[in-house]
Amino acid sequence: MTRIIETTHSASPGPERRPNKVALRSLVLLCGSVYPTPFIQSVRRSPLDLPLADNWSVLDNWVTQAEGLAEQWNRDRLPVRVVLSKSAAIPTPRCRPHCVPIVFERDASDFRGTAGILHDLYADSDEEGYILVAGGTQVLSSELSELTTCLVEARADVAMLADEQGLSIGLMLMRTACLRCVPPIGYVDLKEQALPRIAQDHRVAVVRRPRIVTHTVRHADQYLAAVHNHHLTHRYLAGRLTPDAQGHRAFSIVEHGATVGLNTRVHDSVVLGGARVGPDAVIVRSVVCKGGVVKRGQHVIDRVVTRWGVSSPIQPGTVH
Repeated sequence: MTRIIETTHSASPGPERRPNKVALRSLVLLCGSVYPTPFIQSVRRSPLDLPLADNWSVLDNWVTQAEGLAEQWNRDRLPVRVVLSKSAAIPTPRCRPHCVPIVFERDASDFRGTAGILHDLYADSDEEGYILVAGGTQVLSSELSELTTCLVEARADVAMLADEQGLSIGLMLMRTACLRCVPPIGYVDLKEQALPRIAQDHRVAVVRRPRIVTHTVRHADQYLAAVHNHHLTHRYLAGRLTPDAQGHRAFSIVEHGATVGLNTRVHDSVVLGGARVGPDAVIVRSVVCKGGVVKRGQHVIDRVVTRWGVSSPIQPGTVH
């Protein structure tokens, strides 16, 4: 019998609220992709290495979130297993807390599927062990410790985070014993193939959140929205922004190794290392990649500038 239940969480846990403990083995960041997006091809680096702030990357953000989770659960160690595709570049974390060891691993096959990958990693693990599985190419706008508590409170063998419409947000708590029903060979998708089979013998729960808690970084507009949200969140927490304020200038990131001329304005944009921007240029809601060149006085709006020139425009209005 298939058993899938739904729960809803709207309030954040208070400081006195402690999560029901489970034997959490590790945080797994799934970062493999058979077909990289044009944006990821343009930046020519791992999406985990994309900056969210000066000297602060997507991977650094995940590591810090995992550190907060370990501290809340009084864990001495919470390993982070980063699973990459066979040909993907290995990211370089700047943040390496002692309690969060990072292990980089590659898919054994490009066509194994998410469930197949997890099976290969954990099928022989302790039956009572749990893993926290997340799409690595995204940025959380809520604390990982809070979201994990919501998943634990569902008291399920598999608990998935979803938005108000029931669409998966890309964060899941899973008991490793559930993976034993996944075939040891072949392509096995988690949502379409494995979960219906798992739900026949295990308790599967969907936990809905009233607002978006993740931002992917696989496309340029999504990446800029993730950076925008990251900066607004930190400004709000620092007391420099009211919750309903939009902010005329949310962020401006110029990586080390980029060359930017005098009197250049960079608004809601990212200039990656190895890019060259001439003086008096204006860059708005855009990404200038390594090898990209913006000429003197040029205005670049809603664009991705690559070493081959200006790519397809970013859809206006998607960065908010």
